Amino acid sequence: MRKFIIIPKDRQDQPISVTYNHEGQLTHVELAEECQEDTVRAFAQMLPFHLDDLRSFKRSEIKETLAGDTSFETFWDLYGLKIGKIARVKKKWAELQEIDRLACLASIRKWKRYWDDSGIRQPYPETFINQRRWEQIP
Repeated sequence: MRKFIIIPKDRQDQPISVTYNHEGQLTHVELAEECQEDTVRAFAQMLPFHLDDLRSFKRSEIKETLAGDTSFETFWDLYGLKIGKIARVKKKWAELQEIDRLACLASIRKWKRYWDDSGIRQPYPETFINQRRWEQIP
């Protein structure tokens, strides 16, 4: 199984998670809870039902996620800056929907590159989660 996050360029706050089976067929779609009805309709008409067609999905950024591992430990290790009150960060992570966790994990590498290149200090993990930075463009 392969899992992807599709982030519409015009609606970056409404990611869509799609899963394809080993034959490349679409098996699962998860929308952000706050997805607007017009977004749902648009994606239903355009969503690639086969993995090979996913590359032609031009109007969105597509990120392959780790095989569905959205544990706090995965976030903590990937984020790297192990600072702050871990219990509060764990609680905030647990409150996120699965699709938000996937989108967050998928965005961390891009953000880390941005912080390194710009010299901007990496925020505490709790701040990154509270401000939903994965929905923003670095």
